[in-house]
Amino acid sequence: AHWCPPCRQFTPQMAGWYTDNLAAKGLEVVFVSSDKDQGSFDSYFAEHPWLALPFSDRDRKEELSKKFKVNGIPSLVIVDPSTGDVITTDGRKAVSSDPTGEKLPWTPPTKAEKKEMCIKALGDSFVDKDGHNHTKADRLNKEYIGLYFSAHWCPPCQMFTPELAKMYDEGLKDKMEIVFVSSDKDEAAFQGYLGDMPWLALPFSKRDEKGVLSDEYGVQGIPTFVILDKDMNVVTTDGRSKVGQDPKGCLLYTSPSPRDS
Repeated sequence: AHWCPPCRQFTPQMAGWYTDNLAAKGLEVVFVSSDKDQGSFDSYFAEHPWLALPFSDRDRKEELSKKFKVNGIPSLVIVDPSTGDVITTDGRKAVSSDPTGEKLPWTPPTKAEKKEMCIKALGDSFVDKDGHNHTKADRLNKEYIGLYFSAHWCPPCQMFTPELAKMYDEGLKDKMEIVFVSSDKDEAAFQGYLGDMPWLALPFSKRDEKGVLSDEYGVQGIPTFVILDKDMNVVTTDGRSKVGQDPKGCLLYTSPSPRDS
């Protein structure tokens, strides 16, 4: 809609990508307007190089919004034109990361593929606060792995980190190895914050890998504590509350997250 600032920012980007690459690769776009009147629709649609649902067809607009569970705009839903099946409801993110459409139609990875992506992103090289390097084989060999998404600039993280460190030292470490996945702003902040942690960290230089882990585990804010089993299957993405209930890991976190069931 024209009244939506994020839409006005995204539309010219999408128009450029569509004109330069996406149309030729087989993507057709249909504008489904949330404008307030026909005049606003007409003015905004003039900036679009693709098709539009007629503004007068408000009933069909509401049906589409409901069908695709659109809760905010801009929203880009990718569907299979032959079946009408949804490929992804997160097309905005997909096209922003692949504006030339190399991976069009951006079919989301399967659960097994996501797991392999995360195994690859986590890698086999970790550091500790003393500057020592460690491998997966010599440290990630306990029953559980905790991925701790955190940053020094985050006040809730500063509160939770010493609590988690105390639990780790008092028994959690017997069942779980933790890996700090940093959202710090630079290497110096990362190193300073890691000094407060008795566990390992993903090297700060692995920013792309950090991004993959954050995306695939659905990290929306920090601190987030994701618990995996030793085979890298997700046990819960709500480890922060789970570990508070069971600080030594005695219950073995056997309830999977609904996100991953």
